Amino acid sequence: MIIQPFIENAIEHGFKTGNNDDKIVTVNYFIDNNFLIIFIKDNGIGIEHSNKNKTERNHKSFAIEITKERILNIKKMFGEEIKISVTDLTAKGEKGTEIKFEIPLTLLKKQND
Repeated sequence: MIIQPFIENAIEHGFKTGNNDDKIVTVNYFIDNNFLIIFIKDNGIGIEHSNKNKTERNHKSFAIEITKERILNIKKMFGEEIKISVTDLTAKGEKGTEIKFEIPLTLLKKQND
């Protein structure tokens, strides 16, 4: 429920322009220092360009707001924080957007108890 809106956004907004044959969305995950690290990366137009297009069309995306609310509720319920960082890769001379999640493994254990 936490990463799904970002995968959907990567597909929906990242691939609006150009030839879709060369569009890629990757989801990678690993464990590091008691955290589950998840990366969602696309090679689309980049979040800044996508946001500009949404503003011009008066489009409001709720994915990030809904996810922030979910994370806040998780923190209230379990006392653990999930960190999210969003990087527009076009600022680094690349294509696309990268989202990074850091989920404490203790949170995953608490949810299964």
